[in-house]
Amino acid sequence: HEDATIAHSQTWIAENYEETNPVAKMTLLSGLNARTFKRRFKSATGYTPLEYVQTLRIEEAKQMLETSDEAIDDIAESVGYDEPNSFRRLFKRTTGVSPNRYRLRFKDISTLGDLLCSPKSYIFGGGMLTDIKIKNINMRITYEY
Repeated sequence: HEDATIAHSQTWIAENYEETNPVAKMTLLSGLNARTFKRRFKSATGYTPLEYVQTLRIEEAKQMLETSDEAIDDIAESVGYDEPNSFRRLFKRTTGVSPNRYRLRFKDISTLGDLLCSPKSYIFGGGMLTDIKIKNINMRITYEY
């Protein structure tokens, strides 16, 4: 998009999504009144400012759940949620699974990776294809991005 004010706000929120009340701070930094800011933000990004912040926070939490053993309450706090239960509800509403279930899925995948014998991956236009052999079972897994 070509809205420099909103682009600046997006840059700011990418670095400060964990802040308390980030939408009010983005609005203030933009110099626009709240209604105009929300309208322009939605027009430029397709998201309301709150939806945008929540999406960034959930994506960061997903990365943390995939790559760390940090407690879920601590992850919630580090991405900007003071109430872990609010974080859990939003996470489940957004991803379809609880944070704990999400983490377990990735632990299962990494455990599966330990069992693999010489996987071969091929990147193609819309994703990645991986041929794997587990003991005497051949599998093909397709990941699309």
